[in-house]
Amino acid sequence: MAAACGRLIRNRERSLTLTLCLAVILFPLLTALAVSEGLRYQAEISLLNGADLYLNRDYYGGSGPIAETDLLLLKQSALSDHLQVQGRILGRTYFVNRLVAVVGLDRPPDGLSPLLQAGRIFKNPGEVVIGRRLAQRFNLQPGVKFALTANPGKLFTLVGLLTPLAIWDSDLMVMSLSDAQAFFGMKGRLSEIQIRTSDSVSRGSGENLLVEKVRSELPGSLPLRSTTRTEAGQLLNKGFGFQGGIYLVFYILAAVLAVPALLVSSGLGTPATAREIGLMRALGWTRKQILALTALEYILLSLSATALATLVSMAWMKGTNGFLLAQFLIAEVELVPGFDVPTRYLPFWSLTGLCLAFVTTLGGSLFYTWHCSRKTPYESMP
Repeated sequence: MAAACGRLIRNRERSLTLTLCLAVILFPLLTALAVSEGLRYQAEISLLNGADLYLNRDYYGGSGPIAETDLLLLKQSALSDHLQVQGRILGRTYFVNRLVAVVGLDRPPDGLSPLLQAGRIFKNPGEVVIGRRLAQRFNLQPGVKFALTANPGKLFTLVGLLTPLAIWDSDLMVMSLSDAQAFFGMKGRLSEIQIRTSDSVSRGSGENLLVEKVRSELPGSLPLRSTTRTEAGQLLNKGFGFQGGIYLVFYILAAVLAVPALLVSSGLGTPATAREIGLMRALGWTRKQILALTALEYILLSLSATALATLVSMAWMKGTNGFLLAQFLIAEVELVPGFDVPTRYLPFWSLTGLCLAFVTTLGGSLFYTWHCSRKTPYESMP
């Protein structure tokens, strides 16, 4: 260890250059993976706190609106004794020039009130609750009345500000089901029906049994499309797998930046390395000992580069909230994100970065070290 540290200090310019090259390679990779894990974590929380079953119509192979009469039918059935049945409308619209998500609920959930930063839950027609960052952007306070360009004839009154717990809450507008139906022109229709059980439904057979019970309560002619919690989780994993493929540009960047790192680690342009190896051979070092010293040297360099890249990434994402970077990692994000960009720095990805840096440097260095150690000390020290 002392010999490896001493060798790195003696060749400080080469060591610093290689460490910075590796840190630049790892920085975008570790940042992208941290944001992806942060988004996945928030999505999994939403999934776990969501419904056990989602219902809508099978509309030409896709999901279509379901009639509000089906919601009333389920609420009046025997299933309502041990199931929580709720309908909602999901949509998007523009709030001035900003795209926002709109949720219409037939009744406010019990857990919504504690999440309000100011104001109260909507109770009367035309009352809405919006995300705090959306209100800050347009300087809105509870009591303000406004209309949206998608339906200027519908007037809303802001009654509460929602503290964003995830990125989806930052640009969110929540209203009653009747107001959402009037706004989107969906009278008598819903986007979907949510069904929750009093106890957590077991995966697999338990969810299938719930689907069959719901089907038995609805008209047989209804083209029902159901999505269980398990199926929603599978779609979630598939989506994040696709997102991981989008990060291919960072892998290409890493491969390009790895070229100078490989050249530096291989000893290109450093005859002093060959002379040093020749001197070690003259002092009695064996070839295995020299190779082990080289491997230890690059382990230390890789460890330093990984730690540096991780710390810089954490400082940038936490200190600047992903300024300049978030727009490349999350869709429809501005130069300065209007929400707290979620990140999770897992040890596994740092370990993967360490292995990547070590393999990148070791590939050229071992071959060059082995080549120099085959020479006699006289040949290595001209």
